[in-house]
Amino acid sequence: MIDCVSILNSARSAARRWRSGILVALLVVSSAACDSTLFELSPLRELTPPPIYRVWWHNLETCVGIQGRFGEIRWFTGDQVTLNGEDVFGIWAAPNTIVLEQFYLTSAPAVKHEMLHHLTGGVMPHSHPAFTDCTAAASLAGGP
Repeated sequence: MIDCVSILNSARSAARRWRSGILVALLVVSSAACDSTLFELSPLRELTPPPIYRVWWHNLETCVGIQGRFGEIRWFTGDQVTLNGEDVFGIWAAPNTIVLEQFYLTSAPAVKHEMLHHLTGGVMPHSHPAFTDCTAAASLAGGP
């Protein structure tokens, strides 16, 4: 089985070597690897999560009733993230990588959505009420 995180890391390494900004990492992942997903990322930049992300994480843990390890998440950002040919705000890649489109870095619902994937190990379907009830908007100062 192909490790999706290793593929992401390889693309990130390549982007660092070729700092031209032209490189776009096209990652085609087989159906045996990552749920038949085709995703495309602009060159990735490692992201240090702002302190508010920990507040959102704690709120999410409380809402869902599951404890997790915020510190194990590897965060990246890019100018554009595409999944199956459509622009998306972010991607969670097992076991511990979250990639967010730069525009959504301060969007509580977008960030918490990807956090929820991580917190539940990717097994909770988008149709689960937690994806609406627990990822609702919050201000950058905190909030629900």
